[in-house]
Parts: sequence; structure tokens; C-alpha cells
Amino acid sequence: MSSMASGIGRREFLRYSGMIAAMLGLSQGGAIRVAHALEHESDKRPVIWLDGQSCGGCLDSFLGSADPTAGRILTELISLRFSTALSGLSGAALLAEARKARDAEGHIVVVEGSIPIASDGGFSVIGHDGSDVKAKDLVVELSEGAGAMIAAGTCASFGGIPAAAGADTGATPVGDIVDTDRLINVSGCPPHPDWIVASIVHMLLYGTIPARDGDSRPTFIYKKKVHDLCERRAAFDDGRFVKSFSDVKEGEDRCMAELGCKGPIAHGDCPTRRFNSGTNWCVGANVPCTACTEHEFYEAVDPLLFKVADLTPPLGGAGVSADRVATIAVGAAAAGVLGHAAVTGTSRFISSRKKERSKLDIDMARDDDGDEEQDV
Repeated sequence: MSSMASGIGRREFLRYSGMIAAMLGLSQGGAIRVAHALEHESDKRPVIWLDGQSCGGCLDSFLGSADPTAGRILTELISLRFSTALSGLSGAALLAEARKARDAEGHIVVVEGSIPIASDGGFSVIGHDGSDVKAKDLVVELSEGAGAMIAAGTCASFGGIPAAAGADTGATPVGDIVDTDRLINVSGCPPHPDWIVASIVHMLLYGTIPARDGDSRPTFIYKKKVHDLCERRAAFDDGRFVKSFSDVKEGEDRCMAELGCKGPIAHGDCPTRRFNSGTNWCVGANVPCTACTEHEFYEAVDPLLFKVADLTPPLGGAGVSADRVATIAVGAAAAGVLGHAAVTGTSRFISSRKKERSKLDIDMARDDDGDEEQDV
């Protein structure tokens, strides 16, 4: 596929390739390698985009790409062959396109949304070819022979909002129904478009999935904590906090920890990459980080704007990483110097929310069956 021949200028194409190369940590000359992969390898690895149980926000975020546009990314940089939301086809003809793409060796499947398995998957029917084609079955079918399965967004990666207590659909992460050896979780509510494209480009360059963390997320995206990358980290170290939303001022640069920011447990490069073509991100818009990239989201971090602890800046001043905050807090507390720190308070809050959910699950099971011994 020649991106220049189909509309993207050489300078724009190389600039975008350079950005992806930087994400992947490539050395000098990486932009040329990425450009070559996008021009000559993308047709060999067609992309299938499936929708499960989601709000559509992940695709909407992707469509918000402006430089280059989502249309150019999808049609000129990567080879998107199937999307229930974007395709002009429908019914059996659309499903046939998905299966045709599956026959290409090393195809890539992107799944948006959790996969409902209750009622034999009847809560999510993608199409009909003589019988209902359910999301849970199509995801497994199309995963056969796939070079990678990309779970786009937190719902696909960890269950997200559809998996919260009280839901009846049996919302399940993609990794629970497919081979996790080929799984790339690109979590976020929504994930940044660059995160998805870079994960695909890694496959085009190397033919393998990228290095992953314990949650199967690419380390080149999720290695660092939001807290450590945040432009207001210095304000946290200095003890300068926004006290209430009515206290927010124009050009605000104070830390939002006291308004419920959960940056110390969140992973991702949101503060430096920013959304809408680098325009802004949550804290930049004076909204606390909700840790939407984590498997605890949504339920275990709800209420999102809840102050989780009495925060005191970590000992050592600027430069202390988020991973060190809890360790510093323990040592200082033993010396009678410091109480709860950000990570400690946030972790305890999440632990209490998980206990509440477990109790709610048990109570619901008892209400449904009157059987206290039922597994939940």
C-alpha cells in the first residue's frame, strides 16, 4: 500500500512514522523502518475491528485523530478490512469480509468492548448468516491464526463498566476467552489512538507482540505512572493542592490529589502524549485522573472524585517516583513523621471497594436463590 500515492504527503507520512518510532523506542533511522512497514507490510496483515459490549468511545477516540485523520490511518496506513461500525456492508456480506481477512496469515484482530457470555452470549449479536453470530463466538473464530489480538479499551482488557456488580450480561475480558500468548491489552477509557496504531506497527515491524507488563499491556506505553509524568507532580511535592472545584483558577497548576486524582496507581503516557492530537488530557482540563487504564476501573475506583486519603507530599521532594511513595510513607510513619501517602491511601481505598463488591455479589446471589452456599 503506497501512502503517498493514496493521499498522505511524504513529509506528513514521515512525521507520523517518526512519532510511532519514538513510542516504540527505536533508535535513529526508526522512522524510515516504520514508514517502510506501513507502506509494504500492512496489506499482509489485515486488521479486523470487532465490537463487543461497549459504548463506542474507543472507536470514537480513534476517529478523533486529526493529524493524520482517522480515515487516512485506517485506509492508507493500516489495512482495516472489517468494522461493524464503519463498513458500508451489512449482514452475511460483512461477515464474509471478516472471514476473508481471517484467511490472511498473521491477521490482527482488534476487539472493542467486553464480551458478554451470559445467556449463551445472546446480549451481543454481531450479525446473522442463517443463525445469530454472537460476539463471543466470532471473537474466538477470528482469533484462529491471528498474529495478535488487541483488546482496545478497558472494557475489552479487564471488563470495565459492563462487568460492574449488578450487571446481567456476564461481561468478560477478551483475555478470558482467547489465547493470552497473543493478547495485547491496550487499556484506557478511551485508549489513545496512537497506542493502538503503535501496537499494530510493532507487529508489522517485528512479526511479534511487544513486551508486556503483568496485565498484558505494552510496556512502551504503560511502563510509567501517570503521577510521575504529570506536569503537576512538582506541585504535589511542594504540597500545593486544589481544595475544591470551585477553587480552580485560570492557568491552574496545583495538584488535584485532594479531589480524588488516582494518578499514583495509573499507568500510561497521557500527560505527555495528550488527546485530540496533543491538545489536552484529563488533569490538564482540571479533571482528576480516574486510573481508567487499570483493571480496577471502574468499580473499584468509584466514586471517581472521592478524596482517598489525607495526602502529604512524599519525603525526598521532587523526583521521588510513584512506586517509591508507599515505601517512603511506611518508613516515615514508623518514625512518626508522615501519615498516609498517595499510593497507600489509594490502594486501601481500592481494597475496601473490592470488599464491598464481593459482599454485594454474595448478597445478590442469596437474594436470587436463597442459597448461602452458592458460588459467586
